[in-house]
Amino acid sequence: MNYIIGAVTDIGIRKEKNQDSIYSSVINTSKGKMAFSVVCDGLGGLSEGEVASASVVYAFRNWIATRLKQLCKEEVTEEKIKEEWCNLLKWQNERLRKYGLQKGIMLGTTVVAILVTATNYYVIHIGDSRLYEIGKDINQITTDQTLVQRQIEEGKMTIEEAKDSKDKHILLQCCGTMDVMIPEFICGKTKEHTTYILCSDGFYHKISLKEMYDSFSSNVCLDEKQISIQSNYLIELNKKRGEEDNMSVTVIKTC
Repeated sequence: MNYIIGAVTDIGIRKEKNQDSIYSSVINTSKGKMAFSVVCDGLGGLSEGEVASASVVYAFRNWIATRLKQLCKEEVTEEKIKEEWCNLLKWQNERLRKYGLQKGIMLGTTVVAILVTATNYYVIHIGDSRLYEIGKDINQITTDQTLVQRQIEEGKMTIEEAKDSKDKHILLQCCGTMDVMIPEFICGKTKEHTTYILCSDGFYHKISLKEMYDSFSSNVCLDEKQISIQSNYLIELNKKRGEEDNMSVTVIKTC
């Protein structure tokens, strides 16, 4: 399996800081090539959101550089990835909470990360950053851990009502502030000629699924340059439509 990757982040039109942190890479391992990507959206309403997001991204980069190579000498399994990633985020949650207590502040971040191998992909998710999969159509793989999503699931709100709800930014889970943090972990089968898109909520609020599909489908994302062009096109489209948040997107295409 080969991969084409891309990653773009933008401060947006209003905020003074970009509190998003992102990372994407193709890794050569003894089990063959793999691709990894992570997007963390530091919480804008809390202090030092950029510190929280950067800390989690750094922890995943360190895991890729050290633990993944060790795992490849043994066996990469769903159970092992889940255990190690959940422990990584638990440690980050505790670390950020202690840092916040020492400084008298609160800080936190959403997380969505994916490891793609020739056979399977592994995902961990906290908050409202998302993972989409584009093949013949587009599907949202992660489920938002938000108040409005829970109300949708309970039948108290429609999807259309949720888009305009004043509560749409209220998270039920994030890394850095929780006594008990419960990440969503997903494992799926890797498909050829498929695009995996990770993004912060600022990236998807003002664009449609069709616009995302048309920009990132397999016949469009032919190389890293084109991924960058399409990512920046959608970011500029968000800005024209009034999106004020930071915007980040990473892309992995299998080929």
